[in-house]
Amino acid sequence: MLKQHSYSGHPLAITVKIHDQDVTDDIASVDDIARGVDYPNLTEFRVGEASFTLRDVHGDFAPNNNANFFTRHGGRRTGRNSPVTIEAGFIVSGQRHTETVFQGTIIRLVQDATGATVRVVCSDNFGDMRTKGIADFGVPRHFMLTEDLEAAGENGNYPILRAIMPASHGSVTLKTKTTDTPIAPVQKLKNEGTLDPRNFVIDANGVRTEGGPIVNRQVGYPQLRMKSPYRYRHILDVITDILNRAGITNSEIAIPERDVTPHFSSNGRVGYDLIGNIASSLPVTWNGFVTDFLYDAGKWYFLYNGHRGNPNGISQVIEYDVTTRTYRQLHKFSPATEVWKFTKVGDVFYILGSTGGNYDANEQSSENQIIRLDISGTPTETVFVAHTVSLRPQLAHFYMGVGSVFHRPDSRRQIIYHGNGLFYAFVDRDNSTFGIAKATAQNTTTAVITINFDNFQNHAGIAFDIKNNTLHGGTTFVSGSKSQILVFKKAL
Repeated sequence: MLKQHSYSGHPLAITVKIHDQDVTDDIASVDDIARGVDYPNLTEFRVGEASFTLRDVHGDFAPNNNANFFTRHGGRRTGRNSPVTIEAGFIVSGQRHTETVFQGTIIRLVQDATGATVRVVCSDNFGDMRTKGIADFGVPRHFMLTEDLEAAGENGNYPILRAIMPASHGSVTLKTKTTDTPIAPVQKLKNEGTLDPRNFVIDANGVRTEGGPIVNRQVGYPQLRMKSPYRYRHILDVITDILNRAGITNSEIAIPERDVTPHFSSNGRVGYDLIGNIASSLPVTWNGFVTDFLYDAGKWYFLYNGHRGNPNGISQVIEYDVTTRTYRQLHKFSPATEVWKFTKVGDVFYILGSTGGNYDANEQSSENQIIRLDISGTPTETVFVAHTVSLRPQLAHFYMGVGSVFHRPDSRRQIIYHGNGLFYAFVDRDNSTFGIAKATAQNTTTAVITINFDNFQNHAGIAFDIKNNTLHGGTTFVSGSKSQILVFKKAL
């Protein structure tokens, strides 16, 4: 903004504030920083130290004055650590145009009694970064601790998923009830005298409590708050967070680009930023696994399946924004819902899943269904194809030689939205047929390709695709002693 006024002969304007109080009228000179300012690029100028001299005829800034300027504004008598802001710019047509060129704290005062001045030496906000470790920093998490009942010992033992450890120093607090004041960890557990289970330590394996497990806890407790290391995070975002922690909110970061040979890159396991954040009354776990993913309009979408039998499983749609490089939970399904395959049309997802029973749609107990999820506003979930229709969605694949259960779910078989409807594999158990169906509205389905059962599980082996307005597919068919591959196509 100031570049347009540079080299135009305008008077230089300087503003100095201490404790957010304007002391510019008391300035005798701005020393080091004034000689280093690059006028056309004032906002880009940063220094490690700056100094200026204050006129102090009445001793108001004198460090030996107990009632000086600094103590009156909540600081120390010596001025140390008092916040300082220096703005610089130009006076144009009587108007001051300034921008911040230095922000930091006072490190010492040098009084000159003969000249009635006080020289103020400051360090910018990088000073703390050079001298202090960064504490209470990382991915925030809030979750319930679960006691390891099999761990032998005199203390309570609460293991924590190693993927989120170690905990950031200064970030850990514990509560045993809603009404608790958060408890910080102690340095060391006692092993004699009066032992208090509310005293705890945390290490790479989890939490240990003094003298035994926590008693008289509320349901869903004890709950831990902590911060985990950033993993696979873009270096630009990490640097920005560190600068913000140091109070530097106006910065320019340039990371030189480097040419590298082709390689595999990793963003880490999907959901790392979310685990331990979804429900504070659940232990921190991975909550499930990714069954499908797709990319659309600058965002990755991951179908995350909690899976049956997992008490902490959470089926959800996770969104990753390429621009902001952040994950978020876009939608959470009910605890009974499993999700295995999806496709996206505009603001609508179509999701193949199940709410229970056999994965094979030929079994009466099967609750396979297709969910319609509209994300144009608050995500709205409806059943698009129910398990009660005659052309039931098929989720199972037939696996030979895998034990006693041959029908298992996976995400290889597509569901495809084409034209005005959703194409999916179906089973009609009442007529012993299967094939490809099309759904054009809620529970409004028609068969596009119909194939008879061979009674050797071919109804769980069909696959298809749509290209150039033509449906292509195939399945196996056993007849007598022969096993054949049956292929089909149909113009749409």
